[in-house]
This record gives sequence, C-alpha cells and structure tokens, in this order.
Amino acid sequence: YVSTFNCLTDVMTIENTENFRPVIGHSFHTPSHGWKLDQTTLIFHTVNPSYFILQFSGPYSKPQTDLMLYTLKQVSCRDFVVNTLLGLRQGKGTICPVLEEVWLNLVKKTASASENDYDLNKMKIWEHFGGELSSLVFCRAIHIKNITEALLRELKEPKTFSSLQHHRDFLMWMLHRCFSFCLKILHLPKKEFLYIGEMIKLLYPEQTPLPLPDMTSPLCVVYLSASSLWAVFATPSPDNPGLQESPPMALIEHLNFLHMRQQHQFSTSDFTVCVRLNHINNFVPSFVNASEAYSLPLRFLMESIYMAQQTTVLPGNVQVVAALTPIPLDILDMLTAHAKLNFIVTISNQITKMANPHDQMAQSSTAYLAPALLETFSRLLCYTEIDSNSLKMLMSLIQQVTNYHAFGILCSLFEMFVHRMQFVKQTTHRMTMLIHFQNIHVLVTQRAGNHPQMLYMLESFTMRLLPLLTYQDHQRISAHQNGTKILSSSVEELNKLFILTATRNAVVSGHKNATNSWLKPFMEHMVQYTPAVCEWSPYTLNHFPHSFLQFCTSTSEQPVVYPNRNIAMMVTEEINRLNQAGNKHDLAKYYKENDVNEIFLCILLRKVVDSDALPNYASKVTQNWTPAQLKNQIRNMIDFIVLEVKNNKGTSQNVFNKIANAVNDFVFRHHMMPFDTLIFILSLRKYSDQDANISFYLIHNLLVGKTQFSGRVSDFVQHASADFWRSIDWVHVHTAYHNKFSEHQYWMKKENLGDRGAGTFCLPTYYSNLCLRFLPILDIVIHRLIELPPKNCRKWLVEILRVYSRLFAYHDSPITYIHDTLFYYDVLLATEFDFEKRVLVRSYLDHLTCKPMEFLSPQFIKYLNAGENDTQNWSPSPGYFLELVNNMNDVIKSGNGPDFSHIDWRFNEFGNPVCMMLYLVSIELMCIPLPSNKMSSDYLLEHRIQIGSKLVNIVLSNTTGHMPELCNTLGILFSALPASFSKAVYKKIAEVLRDDANFYDVEGNVGGVLWNNKAQNVLILVHSFFQHCKTDKIGFLPEFITQNMNLFSTESHVVYILKLVSPFLCHLFRNPSVRVRTQTLCSLYQVMMNLLSENTVSNPDLFVDYMYYIKYIYAGAEFKTLIEKHLPTLPADISSKLKFLVIGSDSSS
Repeated sequence: YVSTFNCLTDVMTIENTENFRPVIGHSFHTPSHGWKLDQTTLIFHTVNPSYFILQFSGPYSKPQTDLMLYTLKQVSCRDFVVNTLLGLRQGKGTICPVLEEVWLNLVKKTASASENDYDLNKMKIWEHFGGELSSLVFCRAIHIKNITEALLRELKEPKTFSSLQHHRDFLMWMLHRCFSFCLKILHLPKKEFLYIGEMIKLLYPEQTPLPLPDMTSPLCVVYLSASSLWAVFATPSPDNPGLQESPPMALIEHLNFLHMRQQHQFSTSDFTVCVRLNHINNFVPSFVNASEAYSLPLRFLMESIYMAQQTTVLPGNVQVVAALTPIPLDILDMLTAHAKLNFIVTISNQITKMANPHDQMAQSSTAYLAPALLETFSRLLCYTEIDSNSLKMLMSLIQQVTNYHAFGILCSLFEMFVHRMQFVKQTTHRMTMLIHFQNIHVLVTQRAGNHPQMLYMLESFTMRLLPLLTYQDHQRISAHQNGTKILSSSVEELNKLFILTATRNAVVSGHKNATNSWLKPFMEHMVQYTPAVCEWSPYTLNHFPHSFLQFCTSTSEQPVVYPNRNIAMMVTEEINRLNQAGNKHDLAKYYKENDVNEIFLCILLRKVVDSDALPNYASKVTQNWTPAQLKNQIRNMIDFIVLEVKNNKGTSQNVFNKIANAVNDFVFRHHMMPFDTLIFILSLRKYSDQDANISFYLIHNLLVGKTQFSGRVSDFVQHASADFWRSIDWVHVHTAYHNKFSEHQYWMKKENLGDRGAGTFCLPTYYSNLCLRFLPILDIVIHRLIELPPKNCRKWLVEILRVYSRLFAYHDSPITYIHDTLFYYDVLLATEFDFEKRVLVRSYLDHLTCKPMEFLSPQFIKYLNAGENDTQNWSPSPGYFLELVNNMNDVIKSGNGPDFSHIDWRFNEFGNPVCMMLYLVSIELMCIPLPSNKMSSDYLLEHRIQIGSKLVNIVLSNTTGHMPELCNTLGILFSALPASFSKAVYKKIAEVLRDDANFYDVEGNVGGVLWNNKAQNVLILVHSFFQHCKTDKIGFLPEFITQNMNLFSTESHVVYILKLVSPFLCHLFRNPSVRVRTQTLCSLYQVMMNLLSENTVSNPDLFVDYMYYIKYIYAGAEFKTLIEKHLPTLPADISSKLKFLVIGSDSSS
C-alpha cells in the first residue's frame, strides 16, 4: 500500500542532496530540517515520521557518508554533528555506531592521502583529529573502545596496514590524547583496553631501538606517545592486571627516558615538560597533584607564571606578583586534554587562595594576579576538546571570587573576558557567560560601591559581548527565565546597544519582516528601567525593521524632546548665583548637596568657555561622583553644548571651538570623564538631524581635530601586536603605553572595597587601554555617520576611517562587522556612498593579521583602491563571477583554493575557511557599484537581479560535470546576501515555466519524465538555494506563485512547482510569519484546484494525496472554505476523493 504513494514521495524529495554541504559556524545560518540525518543509517530524515511515513528512493534514501566526512573535517564541528546532523543528547550516553564508522573511514582516507607530507604538516591534521575525537568521546557520541578495536582490525588488514603504519606516531598521539581524557575524566577501566599493546606491537616491529627525538621540536611529543601509552597499560593496578608481554624493542629507549626518576631541567624553549607532564599525568588521580613525580613539571609551569617571592609594578603603580612571560602556545598545544584541565585547576586554586580574605596570601600587598598567569589562563580556555569543562570551572571560579568580594581579582577576570574572548564563539558559551555575569552584577555593584574601574569593566564586558549575539541569541535571552537580568537598570546606552544589535541581526538573519513576538514583552521590561531606550533619532529609526519601529514609536504618547531646552536657562541662573556666592569651599559644599549638581558640568563648561580657566573647587565636586551620576552629567552637558551652538548662530564656530577645547581638556587634562564614555553617550543621544549634526561635529573634532586620542592610537598600533596569542612581551608594551599615556588618574579615587580597606588606589590593568575599549564605540559612531543625512558627515566618516584604520587590526570581528554594515545599510550605501563604502571596506580589512585582502579578487582590490574622483563604471565580466564561484567552491571542497595555513582559527572571528570565504565573497558582491548614471534605489533592485542572474547562468552553463556542487555553493552565497540578489532565482524559475519546450506531455512520455535537463538543472539549483536560504528569501514564494498563476497551465507545470516547493514546506513552518506560511499553502491549493477543474489529468491521485498531506501535516481546517468553493467545479471522481478534506475538518484541525 505504501508504494502507491511513490509519486508523492518523488515530489517531496530534495534533489542534489549528495552534493549538499553546510557552513559550520555560519552565525546567521539557521539549519533547515534538510540537514537532519538518521542516527543509525545516516539517511536523510523524512518529513515528520511520527505522522507520515514515506518510502523515498534515489540519493535521498542513501547514507550521507560524504556529508558526514566533510563535516568532521571542519574545525569545531562537534556541535553541528551532535546537535544538528544527528540530534544526539550530549553527555547522555547516546553512542552512534555509524558515526564511529565514518570517523574510522576519515582516519583511513587521511592516512592514505597524506603519506608524502612532512611530519609538521601531518601534525596539524592529526592535532585536529585528536581534539575532535576527544570532544565526541566526551559528549558520548562515540566510544573510544569501539574506535580502537576497529583500528586494530584495520591494522590486521594488508590493504590498510601500510598507510596506517606510515602515520603510526600521529595515530598513537591521537589515541594518547583521547585516552588521557577517557581514563581520567570518564573513568573508563584500563583492563578493557589491553589490546592496545597488540596494536603498538603491530605498528612498531623494528628490532632495534628508535633514537630519542629532538626535544626542541613539538614532534618529540608525537614520537614518544606510543611509549607513554604502553607504559599506561603495562603498569599494573588494582583494576588493571597490566600488559603481560615485554615492550617492543623499538620503544626501549623511549620507555627508559620516560621512566627516569631524576629531576629534569625544564624549559619553555623545548618540549620536555610536555612529555613529562603528559606521561606522569596518566598515573595520578584526576585533579590531584600531591605526587612528587607529578609536581615537578607542573611546579615548573606554575613557577614560570607565578613567582610568589617577587613583585612588579603595573600601570597605576599597582604592585602584583612578578611573572610577565606566559607559557608559549606551542607548549600548551602539546599537552593532553587532562593535563590542560589539571593546569587549569591548579591556576584556579591559586587564584582562589589569592582571593580568600582569610588566606595569608590574600592579605599581602601583592594579592593580585601575575600577568603571565592570567594570559596563560586565557590561552588554556581556547581548546574545544575541554571547553565545557573549562567553562564550568571558570564560572565556578568567578562565583567564588565574587563571594570572597575580591573585586581586584574579579576585575582582572572580567578584563580577560573583554580582551581575550576567542573562547566564546559557541552560542551556548556566550549565553552562559552573559546571563551568569549579569547574575553577579547586582552583588558587584553593591559591594564594589562606586568604584568606577570595576563598574566600567562590567559595562565594557557587556559592550563587547552584545555585538557577538545572533538573532537566535536574542530570542533565547527573551525566553530565558533570567533573561531580563542582562539589562542594565541604569545605563540606557547599553540597553540601546542591545536594541541596535537586535535590529541589525533581525535584518541580516532574514527576519526583517517577521512579527518578532518575543520583542514586545522584553522591551516593555527594558523600558521600565530606562525609558529613554525607545527614544531614537529619526535617521536611526528609518533603518529599523517594522516590528522594532512600531514598538519604539508607540511606546510613548508624548516623546521626550531633546535637547532639554531648560538646561540653558538653569545654567544661566546658576552662573548668576555663583557670581554672588562666598568662598570656594562653600561653593563646593553647595554643589554637593543641591540638585543643581546635575548640571554642574554645564556650569563648568560655561565658566571655561567664558574665562578659559577651570575653577579650583571643580575637583572637590566631581571626585566622588558615581558612574551613573557622571553619565547623567554628560547627557546634560551634551544637550547644553547643542543649545549653546544653536543659540549663537552668528558666532557658532567660535563658540564651538571653545567648547571642543574645553571638553577635550575635561577628558585628557582634568580626567573628569572617560573619553570612551563621552563618545558612547554622544553617538546614541536622540537629536533631530540638525542637532545631531552639531553633536557629531563635536565627535569628529575630538577624534580628528584634536591629537590627544589619535596620538595615543598611533603610538599603540606602532608597538602592540594584534596577534596577542603569539606575543611574549605584551606586558612590556602595555606598561610602556600606560607610562606614556596614563589613564589611572581617573580611577584614583578614595573608595572602600571591603576587606582591602579604604585608600586612594586603582585596580591592576593587564590588557585594557582607551584604544582597545574604544573599538566597539567606533563601530557605533561609523553607523551613525552613515545614517546622518548631511553631506559633510560623509567627509567626517572618511577622515575618521583613515585616521583609525590601523586600529581595526585589534577588532574582535571586523569582517563580520563590514558584512553586516553593507547588509543593513544596503540601499543607502549602494546608492549614495560609493567612495565612502570603499574606504570603509579597505580600512577594516587592510591591516588584519589574517590578511583577508589576499583572498579578494584583483578586480575588486583595484576598485577599492580607486580615488574619490576616479569615475567608477566597473562592471564585472562573467569571468569575474566564474572566478568567485569557483574559488568559493574550492574552499568548500578543500581543494586548490586560497591558502589559509597562516590562520589560527582558535583566535579568528570565524571557525573555518569556508565561513571566512563566504563573508568575503559576499562583501565583494554587495560592493559591486551601480553605473554612475543610475545611482538610484529604483535601479538597485534591477542591478542586483542582474548580478544574481549572472551567477545563476554561470552555474547552470557549467559543462565540466561540477554543476551540482556549484549549485550548492551558489545556494550558500545567496544565503549571505540581501534578498534582492535572490530574486534572480525566481526569475529563472519563471523563465523555465514560460518555455513550454522544457516540459513534456504526461501521456506517452518515455519513462515518466515530465521535463528536460534544463528544467531539471534549475530544479537542482532551486533546491540548493532553499536548503541554505534564510526565511526572507523563501518568503517570496507565495507572491511568486500568485503572480505567475497563468504559467501553471499543464499537469507537468503544476508537478514542477510542487516539486520545487514541497520538500521545504517544513522550513516555512519553522521560521517565517503565519502570513507567508498561509499564503504559500493557499497558493498551492489554488494551483492544484485550477488544474483539476479545467483539465483532464492523467494522475489525479498525486494531487489528491498531496492535498491530504497538506491538511494533516500543516493546514488542518484552515482552508476548508477554499476547498468547499472549488469542490463543485471538480470532476465527480476527484470530488468524491477530496470530500474528506472538509468532512470532519473541525475535529481534525
């Protein structure tokens, strides 16, 4: 009976699945249902099997082994494999045998393909394998026993023995790393793995001892792994009888070296310490370091980063434990997972002792972290095989430090997060940290009092993390029971940044026109704390998605008017009172005790502008302001500045120059306010276009007109390396910078930090400086300058970008920022900002250490480098688009594409080459200029469709046999581009449907084929497009079907459109609005009803089955009225079959 539905299953089957390849770590890519694989067969899941069982055929019904192999090769693939592809429950013991089989195949293929590589090249590949194997074993997706038993069987096969033996050292290294994890963390009994001895004897048959390796090379750890494994399983214990046979002769010298008891002279310039620590770590209980043998290498590492008897001085005259050089990353890379975890635990214990107020160490004057210890700690957190464990330890440590009220150490840990955040790429990690840190925010605020350095570090952490959130993160935050705790109850600018991030993510992720139902309750709660969060300048509101715009404009019936026009009058009154007052001491007391303190900065500004001198009593008033009070002062001062300039029209430039000089002195001479806080508030203040022009003229003047800040940036980028993970002298550069450009004066306030007592001091600074803190604020300034309508704002934008271009080398996610900026301001940048757009892209990409300019096409680089006055009529040829698509496809296939070997993906904003290349190619395509005589939004859509059509035609015209995989590549590209490009796909569908020659009559056709190869190729392309696309692009479907209803005139045409759409109905029901979903189903019903009522069809059962499928899986009784209207027009036999669509619909719905 099930076979009678074969026609329906053909319609429901996705084409080209064997060539589908996902993008791992694509921040705005939401995997559709099409990636789900069966856990036992690796066959694509059918549509909701609990309701509807279909028998699929063709590639769709075959194991997707190549897809799994491709995924396992990607860096940090664990979450995608476990959660998306297989749907396993991490840590719940859901072993997947088929995944183990694929992993073994990957090992064999890699061994066969890289036999002639140098050992150092092999090490990179096997290092990845070892990390991912440990990750998958730890989350219980595969079992190490099954893997090793299978490897032993393969070694006994002559076909595979040679290639595996050629990689024997790396194979042993991979297993050594994994076993150190399994035996200690998962507590697997050794006696179950005694066959490892047989494996080692097979791999090392030499009858003469192998020489000891060079200990200055990281390969020595690899070469000694087999000996260490043998020693692990040969040593008897209560639960392990040990290996009974003698060790292989080849490993005798290696084993003697490992068993030596005398103390080694360890050094961080060689890898002896790694060998010893990895080996000894196998013989001690988990997280215990009491053993003398164990303590030797670990003690050396700890003493290298924490010299308890020595001290050094950090910026601000803060005394800390002396140790400036961290453990090199090369050393840490060669440690096993369990050794890394033990190292993390040892560091955590040391920090806890320093934080404990009852410990003698914490009561010393050097109870702050050593710079080398903090830097090494941050490096240990970047390893994916231990990320879950290390994150739990870190959260526990932070909670403990908070409970001890050791806010100096806590501030240091927050600083590490702000400037070493590469280990928070995973969404789950970002969410965990964001909510966890905000949970302790209240306690920190209460106990740390008004100490600005601690509170500003908390704000800096939030400011750096919010732009990394995705649209899905915002939804999860709103759904979380403690989600509202991430909001700031006092800093309206942080809440505004949250909204800006959410609006940009909604557009980039394809939810621009969605209802965003999570938004209203979340923002209503936000408004309770900071009502001004919905107060936005009109030029910013113009770019908001509809749901955000609607909420912001409807929240307040009487919007607040900015600037506050009463401020000028209040300042004048206070100045007059000031002139009649007594001595300065009385004035200071008066301003401390009265409400006029809120406009004190305005008063000072007027005094400085009028007399060029700052009153002596100013510092007595400002020195004890809390950060919240200071921010309120700055907001009022900004309003006052705008009013002063407006009210002095005849002399506005002269007044402005005096004000700008005074504000600059407030920041850099008198240290009244942090520069980054001032610009942050300035850039987000709500003003009309004219008033905003004044505020941003002030920003431009402070950033470009004055040299205090730009000079700091120039000095910093000249000496500080952006590759901080390779640096060994960061502390020296950091200290030299602060000695030259001191920032500690602002933090030097009399505060009481609990057990530390009262006094004038500041907390230690390890990474932070004004230049680095300013980066996220500079991003905001650039966006506001793009939005501002005045033409001169574009000149300011270009000048700021050119002055600070080298600073972007230290940006957390510069390529993503450029991509999202081009995407969010697509129409505006394409039609009005051609030159400024080129400067923007070049400024952000030019100085990055990952060298993205090397991966851009020569034609595009030439376009970027063209001058402002150069006429730009660059119209790329078809060869340009072919090169782009081929390069992207080569990277996906790991073929002969660009060389990414210089990039360490652990410290890059992207996790793998595919993701980076996707963003870069998307940036190129979005930057292709309009013709100089057609710079209008009306022509932009046509221009984008032309570009999309060129891409489509290049792929469809491919004759090399790679067309199906190029379709997958094009689908990925369209997913990262604005929806206007994707209309080219719908245009191609309509083109195919209009040509009747593409379709055959149903009756008498050979083999039941209803369309030719041209139509089939378009079908493959469309399915690849739908597989990867975001919801805004698939949302064009109902409009397309409705507008082209006249094209579905024959049975072949209708089957074709059903074949195009049907496999992705599930995708529609997971993401877009109810309106799009309903319109799509309604249009499909309408097409089929029209066909059945007006024509004689040869296979009516297909359409009847399809309508019942829609009813019972998706629609219920939603279309009862439409069906009742059409039933009388249908032939009697078809009508009788469809009557159950309306009978009992109420109950079935």
